[in-house]
Amino acid sequence: MDAISAVGTDRLRSRPAAAAFAAALLLAAPAPGRADPPVERPAAAPLIPFNSNFWSYWTHYWATWLPDHPVYEMIELTAWENPKDPSDRLVRIFLTERAGRKRQYFYLDNEAETRRSRANSHFRDIEYSRSGGPGRPQNLLVAFTDKDGVPIRWRVTFGPEARLRDHGAGLTPSIHSVGGVLLFALRTRTADTHDDEVRFGGVDYASQRPAEDRTPGTRSWFNPDYYSAVLVHGKATFSWRDGVLTNSSWGRTFTPAGGARRFRSQVLGPDNFIRFDVDRHGGLRRYAHFSRGHSLNFAFRPALPAPARARDGDLVRFGVSFDDRRALMTGTVRIARPEPGLLRLDWVPSGPAWAVGRDFRSELRLQGSGYELATAETRAPD
Repeated sequence: MDAISAVGTDRLRSRPAAAAFAAALLLAAPAPGRADPPVERPAAAPLIPFNSNFWSYWTHYWATWLPDHPVYEMIELTAWENPKDPSDRLVRIFLTERAGRKRQYFYLDNEAETRRSRANSHFRDIEYSRSGGPGRPQNLLVAFTDKDGVPIRWRVTFGPEARLRDHGAGLTPSIHSVGGVLLFALRTRTADTHDDEVRFGGVDYASQRPAEDRTPGTRSWFNPDYYSAVLVHGKATFSWRDGVLTNSSWGRTFTPAGGARRFRSQVLGPDNFIRFDVDRHGGLRRYAHFSRGHSLNFAFRPALPAPARARDGDLVRFGVSFDDRRALMTGTVRIARPEPGLLRLDWVPSGPAWAVGRDFRSELRLQGSGYELATAETRAPD
C-alpha cells in the first residue's frame, strides 16, 4: 500500500495525515523548460476538469474596508511592477458591492489587459504612486474615476516604525462571497494601518477609528508578493483531434510539448500559459498554470482518469501549490458514472479548514472524441 492509500478515504483532518499526504504528492513547481522523452501519445482526449485563471502574479496588494459606504464594502488594488523594466507595470483596482452577490468592478490602466480580463472590467487612466523602503510596508496614493463618473482618491500610509510580519496562514479564504469561483489566495507577509482615506467625490469612507483600534474589518493592509488564482465555474467545450486538445469556449489550444504526454497552451497573456502532464491513457497527473515566472499547480495520485477509462467509485487524491509552497490545499476527487456517457467528479477539500465545505463538481458529458465540461459549487461554506 502506497502513502496515498495509507491515508484512507476520509477527510485528512489530522496534521500527521496531512503531512504524509503532502510528502507523497511531491508538489514542487514544475520547471517550465523540462521536457519528457518521446512516448506514444494518448489515444483518448486528455482530461481537463476545470477552467483556471492565474491572471497575474502581483508584486503589491493593498485593501481598505469601507464600513460606511452605501454601495461598496471594500476597495482593493493589485499591482505588477517588473523590477528590471519600469515600463512593464499593470495596476488593477476593484470595488466590491456590500449587498446581494457582491459584484465586483475592476479598473485597469492597460487597454489590452482590460480586453483580456473575463471580469466586469473598465479601462482607466490611473494615477498611481508607491513609496517605502525595500522590504518595508509600502505607502499608496491612487486616483481614478469609477464607472459612474465619481472621482475616487485613495491613500494608505505606514509610519516609520511599521514592519512587515509573516502572514503564516497559507491559503486564505475570499473576504467576499463573489460566487462562481473558487479562489486560491496566498499572502506571505503583511502589515496594517489606520492611517488611510478613501474619498468618493470628496467624502471619506475609510474607517474613522483611532490608530490603536484593531477591530476586525476596519483597518487597511498591505501584502507584497501576492498570489491570486481562481477556478471559474461554468461550461466549456473540449475537442480532440490529431493529438491537439481545444477548449473552444475559452479559446485555449493544447499541443504536445517536449513529449506526447506533456501538453502546453498557447500564450494566454504576459508570460502566462498552462501546461499539463498525462499518463499513457490520457489521465491527468499534473496541471500547472504559469504567470510571470510563478505557477499554480495541481497534482493527482493516482492520475485523474480520462473520461473513457474512469470507473464508478474510483477515488483520487489532489493537492494544490503555488511554486514550491506545497499542499496548500488537499482533498479527494470521488468519481461516479451515473449514466452512459457521463462522468461526474466530486471535489471534496479536506484542508485548510476554511475550504472544508467548499465542495464542487465537474461533470463531463462525452461527445464524439471530446466532451462538454460543466463545473459548479455543490455545498455552500458554513
